[in-house]
Amino acid sequence: MAFAVRNSRESELFESLTRQAALLEGVLSGMSDRDRQVVIGGPLFEGLLTVYGDILSTCYGCSGTHEKKRVFRAARMAFDSIVGSVDDACLTAMLAVCSAASPSNWQEAVSLLHTSDIISGARGPGKVTKRALSYAVIACAKANEWDEGMNLIELYGKNRCVVSARWIFRNILNSQCLSTCLQYDI
Repeated sequence: MAFAVRNSRESELFESLTRQAALLEGVLSGMSDRDRQVVIGGPLFEGLLTVYGDILSTCYGCSGTHEKKRVFRAARMAFDSIVGSVDDACLTAMLAVCSAASPSNWQEAVSLLHTSDIISGARGPGKVTKRALSYAVIACAKANEWDEGMNLIELYGKNRCVVSARWIFRNILNSQCLSTCLQYDI
């Protein structure tokens, strides 16, 4: 269902992220607790969180700060409605929402990363994947929380982050970032 909504070529759905979100929200509201486990409902949660992230990234349908906060709260409510452990796809989608929010919700991203109880097959503390770590680092960088972003890289492993220091320098560079990166020998 989520795949069909996200990849629809029907003009109304294809062109409107808010319509996609509304449709997926409607399906989610009718799901039982059993269906809210990621084994069953994971693709729906991932699809809905991805739509929320896309809305925040493009500000499509966002009429101001209040609307952006509402979209973020809706994403967080959807994420929190997952029953049991989340999977990598859902955590990564929620971290992408945190990094897409304006201003970035870096505290939420860091908290989600530290409290994740997921992702079999990933290595390192907390079993965090490269993509999940990268979105948390991006959220910190967008909020000028360079020390926190570098602490995440130190904690979860320098070789695990997809976002490179070069990317940060090209896209979000400022003097605070430079001094922090030099401090961490990046």
